[in-house]
Amino acid sequence: MSELLSIAKIVLKIAEEEKVDHCEVYVMNKSKTDYIFGIEADKKTFSGISSTIKGMAIRVVKDNRLGFAYSSDFSKEALKSTVRSALSVAEETRGFEGFTSPKTISDVKGTYDNKTADLSVEEAMKLIDSLENFIKSVNEDILILESSLHHCTINTAIANTSGVEVEDKGTYAGISTTLSVKNEEKVTYSLNVSRRSISNLNLEKLGETAANEVLRLTEKKDIETGDYEAVLSPKVLVELLSYSFATSLCADQVQAKLSMFEGKIGETVASEKLTLYDDGTYEGGLYTTKFDDEGVPTQRTLLIERGVLKGFLYDSITANIDNVESTGNCVRWEPPTWDMFFARSFSCRPRVWISNLVIEPGSKKLDDLISEVNKGVYLLNVFSGFTMSPSGDFSLPVMHGYIVEKGEISGAIRKASIQGNAFEILKKIDEVGIDVDMVVPDSASGSLISPHIRLEKIKMIS
Repeated sequence: MSELLSIAKIVLKIAEEEKVDHCEVYVMNKSKTDYIFGIEADKKTFSGISSTIKGMAIRVVKDNRLGFAYSSDFSKEALKSTVRSALSVAEETRGFEGFTSPKTISDVKGTYDNKTADLSVEEAMKLIDSLENFIKSVNEDILILESSLHHCTINTAIANTSGVEVEDKGTYAGISTTLSVKNEEKVTYSLNVSRRSISNLNLEKLGETAANEVLRLTEKKDIETGDYEAVLSPKVLVELLSYSFATSLCADQVQAKLSMFEGKIGETVASEKLTLYDDGTYEGGLYTTKFDDEGVPTQRTLLIERGVLKGFLYDSITANIDNVESTGNCVRWEPPTWDMFFARSFSCRPRVWISNLVIEPGSKKLDDLISEVNKGVYLLNVFSGFTMSPSGDFSLPVMHGYIVEKGEISGAIRKASIQGNAFEILKKIDEVGIDVDMVVPDSASGSLISPHIRLEKIKMIS
């Protein structure tokens, strides 16, 4: 038995002594190391920072009242105090019928890698050197302002009085770089990639992509306010889909009549080009786990099929209200908690949320999507979508993007914003690409696994 599961069982014993009716314990241990290489006074600098976060959360029920508390102190007195704190704030909860019972947990692929977990400083430095060599091979005038490598290991365990005893572990790796160009001090470009293992980081592709983009950004042009055809990168899409849109897919919001999709099952809510599902089992997904944060096995859940709304995401409590099965989407996340790999925390109350949102790819490569644009834009990055209204209205500055004229990129957008509504945008999709990328939002939990998409039009504000 692992250390985390042993802690969980100790807490269950304490809860039994406190005469609770039901108890659930969630324990997490997150270890992360950041290696950062920069330039200071024309000299290369290096720093390494390691951190460990360990804690447990408890939900208890007594006399049909549910309470929550958490602690990072594992002494017996602290654990006992945490149980009592949960009892002191317990209240009646609609839909609670007991914690989940044991279910068959299947293995998921691509979530743990020994090499990533045990990465040394020397290995990290070699990887950064490789990345920077790939960048310089494109053009010697590119200035590397900063490069960083991060790796993380997360262990979780859940036990409850219904008999659940499960544990999981995962690794994460990320690499990023910020570039400029000699004699072009105002031009900077940053690119980062996160994966579940070091071996899945394609340093050559990352370096060459970042280098070519920063070179293209040196040719800036003004754009007039108006409607344009648009090709959106996965990084832009994740900012449009991870806030109001994701919220509307969650059953608790539907049940509270706060979802924009409430009452629309079976209706067309997007272009027929769009098929979307949530998949907590996606191989190598950043939010792929064996089970959700209450011990229910994860699964693939169809949400939109060829533009038609097919379903919602559930945890056990919301599933009980609708008399359906949980989709394995109980997560411990609350905004503004953010992490480049896995934005979950033992200190957050369980809720319904996305894991890996997946857009089914089409058949056209990015170059083909752009070549068919007569007057439009190709958007790489926009400001975080966390400012979006609950109705999905947004106005987001374009961080990096290009003007497209007669199928060719003619220059970088100097200064502009996009304006519109996240739900209406989905109805304007006229083509979905084939080249899939995995990205995370800047201010939310969950990931998006998606190709580029093309829109009939988007409003650009200069």
